[in-house]
Amino acid sequence: MVRPHKLEKYFVTSERFELERIDFLMLLFIMYIFSCSYIYWTGWGRTPKIERARLDGTGRNVFITNGIQIPNGLALDESDKKLYWAGKDFNGHGIIEAVSLDGLNRNVIFRRSGYHPFSLDIFQDFVYWSDWEKNAVLRINKTNGGVDEVIVNGVNKPMGLKILHQRTEIHGKNL
Repeated sequence: MVRPHKLEKYFVTSERFELERIDFLMLLFIMYIFSCSYIYWTGWGRTPKIERARLDGTGRNVFITNGIQIPNGLALDESDKKLYWAGKDFNGHGIIEAVSLDGLNRNVIFRRSGYHPFSLDIFQDFVYWSDWEKNAVLRINKTNGGVDEVIVNGVNKPMGLKILHQRTEIHGKNL
């Protein structure tokens, strides 16, 4: 059982970042997107949602609320300027969705029964995710979905997943 969490202050690098005392039931994932000056997070609560705010704490809003049941992992594709999330849908199917950072062009990349995507990351043309029902790390094409491919098998309830590669990072700008 995941215990409810309370987020009061969050630190990004050495600068203090405050959101107005946010109480969440089941705050799961927080990610910041430095190049876009936003922080995104998922919440299960009564109304499952993905929220965002500027890094200085202003501009807090609900980014995605309709049609999501259990939003778990978040990942950013900076090259395509899309936010991806993974979890379960209302029918209990594993699901991975993407939306452009302006909140438009939302689409389902992956939806299948027998899966439970938990954490995910983007690298090149693929979405990689850890899956609690398959006990594996898998990948799928980020554009058209297609057939999933098992990368690592036999991992019991894999949690976090991060792709590390020597790639050029996009540096943020001060706003």
